[in-house]
Amino acid sequence: TEEELAQWKVKCPIKRLEKKLLDANQASADQLQKIDQEILAEVEQAISFVEAAPYAPMETAMENVYR
Repeated sequence: TEEELAQWKVKCPIKRLEKKLLDANQASADQLQKIDQEILAEVEQAISFVEAAPYAPMETAMENVYR
């Protein structure tokens, strides 16, 4: 629900760590923003790689899947 989502946004561990680092002067807002940009670039690169990859053959779909 929207209410539950709002509650989790308040409890976000990433935002809490960011605030803790800023409050303790262990990182600057610029440093944290640079880290965010690096993470986004890495995720975008991974997405591009996966989207460009060919599909695996159908007969391998169940390999290494344990039931």
